[in-house]
Amino acid sequence: MADDTEFKPADTVESPLPIPELVLIHEASLAGIAAPFMPPLEDGVAKKDGFKPKDVPLIRDPKRPEPPADVIRVRGHNDVPLDETLMHSFPYSSIGKVFIKDPSNGNSVVRECSGVAIGVRLVLTANHCYPQDYGLVGGGATQRKFNLQFLPGYDSRSHDPKPHGGAYADKCYAIGENHVDGTDYLVCRLNGDVGPESGWLGWAYWANDTAYTTGDWTSVGYPFRTQQGTVPCYQNPINLYAVTNSGYQGKVLTGRPAYASEGWSGGPLFGWIDGKPYIAGVVRATAGVTIHGVASPLNTTHAGGERLARLIESARRNYTVELGASSLPT
Repeated sequence: MADDTEFKPADTVESPLPIPELVLIHEASLAGIAAPFMPPLEDGVAKKDGFKPKDVPLIRDPKRPEPPADVIRVRGHNDVPLDETLMHSFPYSSIGKVFIKDPSNGNSVVRECSGVAIGVRLVLTANHCYPQDYGLVGGGATQRKFNLQFLPGYDSRSHDPKPHGGAYADKCYAIGENHVDGTDYLVCRLNGDVGPESGWLGWAYWANDTAYTTGDWTSVGYPFRTQQGTVPCYQNPINLYAVTNSGYQGKVLTGRPAYASEGWSGGPLFGWIDGKPYIAGVVRATAGVTIHGVASPLNTTHAGGERLARLIESARRNYTVELGASSLPT
């Protein structure tokens, strides 16, 4: 790993728990910050590899089991829990649960989402999972602050539900406030190093939208409707049938089935290139959408595109400068 800083173990407890500082990166400066670290397009795709821990097995396609009778059926589709042993294999070990907690109320959980490790001490989730206007009190004059906790590989069925520990965000990076479109992503720096144990996913984006609509896509997340969001669920295949540009270099990736429900927001949409997994987007929402003026049935939308890659690399750049490391965590 290209990081010469001393590792700080995951599950590090600080008192009080950190409240993440939010850094809103202006679109105009995003390209400049990330440009020196962006790989070029090759054969129509730009990508940066993730990291698989040495002793963690790589499993591409887990066998999709027949859903048990008690699996909740919603919108004609099933939430199918991953086999719990898969959370000890890559890339599933890098995907985890995100908790938003209220320190003013005993650190009670106020929102639950999904996320994925993208570096030694970085996590990617949906921007709307940590909305900047959440919990305004006193007529909007005072903004309540919240903690963000990430637990990679979390699975309540396991004898060790937190196999890779966990950490809290102390700084988060976003492109704008509460975007629920093609910029609905949030990168957070953690106060402990979860990546060396869990591994982390790389990222990719494609110059031609056809690569999205013809790709083989998977998502993993923690839908609350299945065992109260305590076990990871798996969706494959996902048919991305529409790609819509969203602002500067952002994309909304619209697909079926309409699989994602509350709690799955922030989970990764990923595919494979030469046997390695790469993030193409994050889960936004399931809803009816209008494309080219035509209303469609329920779909699940994802936020992705080159802008997501640039945000990740900008966060890595800032992370490295602040820690005084000589090279980027990859």
